[in-house]
Amino acid sequence: MDKKQSLSEDPKAFDAVYMNGANRIGWYIVVGLARRQLNVDGFLLLKVPGVGLLLSPKLPDTVLNVDEAEDSSFSSEGLKLTPLQPMTCWWLQYKGMMRLSHNPQKKFQVQLDARWQSDLGFFNYDTDMPMRSLAKGLSNETWTKNYFKCLKDHHQTHYEQFGELTGNVIIDNVDFNINMSAMRDHSFGYRREWKAFHRYALHIFTLADGTRGNVGVICIPNMFSRLEIGYVYEKEGSLEPLTDLDFELYQHGENGIPPSDYGFTFKTGQKCYEVKVQVEETTDLYLGLDWEARITESLSRFTVNGVEGWGVVEWMYAHRSGRRPAGHSQLAVSLR
Repeated sequence: MDKKQSLSEDPKAFDAVYMNGANRIGWYIVVGLARRQLNVDGFLLLKVPGVGLLLSPKLPDTVLNVDEAEDSSFSSEGLKLTPLQPMTCWWLQYKGMMRLSHNPQKKFQVQLDARWQSDLGFFNYDTDMPMRSLAKGLSNETWTKNYFKCLKDHHQTHYEQFGELTGNVIIDNVDFNINMSAMRDHSFGYRREWKAFHRYALHIFTLADGTRGNVGVICIPNMFSRLEIGYVYEKEGSLEPLTDLDFELYQHGENGIPPSDYGFTFKTGQKCYEVKVQVEETTDLYLGLDWEARITESLSRFTVNGVEGWGVVEWMYAHRSGRRPAGHSQLAVSLR
């Protein structure tokens, strides 16, 4: 399961890997590579204290060239994620130019080499999501034969796992060490249709006491108008699924601009978590050949039950107006 998958014959077939990490001193990384029939959706964000937020050169566009030169790697245009040992070790590499988010003319030569390693369990949404959570999502919808056919046609395998990302990055001949908590995921299925999505918000965090998690809500109107998803790794490493969440999408950024200071609560079993989020910096990117989805990555500080933390909130919005001129997204970010 933890390797490249054969793509189906559907034009929207996909096989995608993603990694997201942060640490106390202000490092952040968000990287993704999704193999599609006609292209690769790929991007890299790297925030380096003292340097700033660096973006891969094509952002906000994520459409990259297909690269199937190496059987084991997900790779395109200098960016590469390679599974070395299933559910235990992945190799992250990048070699190329990156630009400063608030000053696109400022560019850097970057060489990134890091290993993601974990001895923790993984959360597979096919098998580990509580039946009650799935039932809550299903109960909001009208049940018809076509409805369940739609669910089957759009099913995807998706699993996530936290670990540690260590290595180094050389930026214009200056060497930096990387050491941060990072979540990685792998998704694959017959088809992924971004046009079916309305919104989602995912909160991916690590706390100072070792607690880690991902909690959020997805809205896919013809399948789940509201689906709660997530889990928490307790301090000792045990993995607990999300059982209740009071976060409502329509109360947070429904106007297209995600909030920068907000809170919510959630539960795993009988344990309740109070979450406060303070956003430090954001940037946008677009997924799909026609930019069908806008993703806002919010690099954030968290406080959960009084314990400080750090991580990324990923917001997805449906985008119906097609491709836009380069620079539009960056203007929106500066205005926020």
